Amino acid sequence: MKLKHLLIITVGLTWAIWGCFGKPPQRSIFRYPLESQAPPQLLKLIHQAGTSAEHPNANAIYIADEDSTIFQKSGLYEAHIHILVKILNEKGKEDFGVVKLQYDRLYDSLVVTQARVIAPDGSITNVPDSTIKDINQSEDAEMSIYWSGSREKVITFPNLRVGSAIEYRACYLAKQPAIKGVFDWGNWFQGKEPKLMVKETLIGPRDVQLSWFCTQNQDGKVKFSQREEGGKIIYQWVAKDVAQIVEEPGMPPLGEVARRLLVTTNTWKKASRDSYRLCEPMLKTDEQIREKVAELTKGLQTEEEKIRAIYYWVAQKVRYVGLSFGKKEGLQPHPVTMTFKNGQGVCKDKSALLVAMLREAGLDAYYVLTNPETRVVPQVATDQFNHVITAVRRKDGTYCYLDPTDDLCRDFLPAYEGDKGILLSTKEGADIDFTPIPPPQRNMGRIVASSELTAGGTLRSRVTITGNGFYDEVLRSTMRRRSPEERKIYWQRKLQEVFPGAKLLKFSVSPQPVSDLYQPIEIRLEYEAPNCGYHAGDFFVFSSPLSSGKLAILSHYFFRNAKLPQRRYPLDLWTTFGSAEEETIRFPSSYRVRALPDSVRIHHPKLSYRMFYEQGKGEVVYHKELLIGEPQVPPEDYPLLREILQASSRSAKGLVVLEKSAKP
Repeated sequence: MKLKHLLIITVGLTWAIWGCFGKPPQRSIFRYPLESQAPPQLLKLIHQAGTSAEHPNANAIYIADEDSTIFQKSGLYEAHIHILVKILNEKGKEDFGVVKLQYDRLYDSLVVTQARVIAPDGSITNVPDSTIKDINQSEDAEMSIYWSGSREKVITFPNLRVGSAIEYRACYLAKQPAIKGVFDWGNWFQGKEPKLMVKETLIGPRDVQLSWFCTQNQDGKVKFSQREEGGKIIYQWVAKDVAQIVEEPGMPPLGEVARRLLVTTNTWKKASRDSYRLCEPMLKTDEQIREKVAELTKGLQTEEEKIRAIYYWVAQKVRYVGLSFGKKEGLQPHPVTMTFKNGQGVCKDKSALLVAMLREAGLDAYYVLTNPETRVVPQVATDQFNHVITAVRRKDGTYCYLDPTDDLCRDFLPAYEGDKGILLSTKEGADIDFTPIPPPQRNMGRIVASSELTAGGTLRSRVTITGNGFYDEVLRSTMRRRSPEERKIYWQRKLQEVFPGAKLLKFSVSPQPVSDLYQPIEIRLEYEAPNCGYHAGDFFVFSSPLSSGKLAILSHYFFRNAKLPQRRYPLDLWTTFGSAEEETIRFPSSYRVRALPDSVRIHHPKLSYRMFYEQGKGEVVYHKELLIGEPQVPPEDYPLLREILQASSRSAKGLVVLEKSAKP
């Protein structure tokens, strides 16, 4: 009997047991027999999968990626996975030599039922159970979060070499659903390596409404079928010869560009109500919280003033750190009284405390689920959230969104959280929505310089750098993580990128400390640069120092991935932004302007650039403005962005030519 038929029988028997008892049984999981030699049919599949010659961009190739899952109306499930991967080169050997399977022991158990290496000659090396490690998952260590239930099985495949294949099977058995009565599922039909065959099979009760959506499937490559058998519905999705995602620098997260299957029995309104049910009991305040709210809002009259005072306090006075235990550790915040007393919490805790304090101030505040990393797929109400923020419904009916985990954001919600899926937790239930995309003028950096050129070619300049939105936050972050002396060194180096001989004379940054969000950040520089141009007879030739772009630190960061001549995927900039530069350069009265760089103007509804010089009496004024009005530049707009960047590069090389005036 074929192994896949054994799998179907195992699933069928488990369903019958669940139907009798209504909960997952404690039983032995089927173990696959140990073999020393691969069956001829399996060896043929591995050989026919090809080599690097047929798959030049791949490191390995999935011969089979199968998942068979049965689920109950309660949300309980049993899932069996089967993976067969051929190694094509040394990088593939490195990538698949160790496989980690994540699970949460509070919600499910995981048993590896088979793990082995199949050599090109068909000989098999079985991975002993004793070598499969079960360890705490360390994924969130850098975020100062400890989830007590997060675990991973680590399978190390021995004797792996190019041309070999790894094969493993595992069984996930649910202990309890995250939300009672909800079954959420998903599968990746596409990834960083090609897949010859992907199959997802779900078996569920006839009286359960299943919603699903497959992303990036406009060509219908993922085929769907459904049939009824034995009083149950069998859903199946199959795809063959799925191309790999060849990554590009600066592309969106893989989940936004790959074929993914998302499945659920939930709806957005029910998810909203469930979140409300879990969160609301945790929002009860005490006298200490009420006293703090009264202290923070004393004398304040407007909604904006009260929101700002409470938000800044929670963002900066409650540390982002947490230890989570219990059945709902990833879903339910701790009581706000605990978070307030301990002065620490993760996103769900800080946002819940912010909601409670805003309500104490008379504001209509909500607990909000979101995902700042990957765009939520609105067509299906699976749990796609990994973060929590806060919303306030203003008196005029508009919403203000706040992320109290960002302690340097003056504008409440970081700009990179624009156009992200959000779900308000309400008693009545809310639908999925998206945060607004801020216009680039809301994330604008401004650099203004007043410079004087001496007859000997020395430039003395005073520069002021300011910003709002994301630009303000980047400047604050850059300064906060450096000591006062390191800040001077940082800007000295920036100036020397413009002029190797430049010397920083004065430097200041305000406010102090830079974490004071009530004041916009302002950086002031004074410097001197000898030999800022060159003499050629009666002529003196130079460039505006600002035109080099070296002081516009955010532009360099955003466009570092815009070097490809063309793109298959969007360029993900995270946020809209803009920059404006103006430099007035005064020169000796013995000179007059002979030539200025050509003006450049490129306009598009989402992308625009302009650069020009103005001539005045004894001075020239340089102007540049760049506006990027979309967080992701789609491939069709990318050529225009490249044109803008090339124009900006040419502008940096543009020369101002001065000529000595004729003697009277």
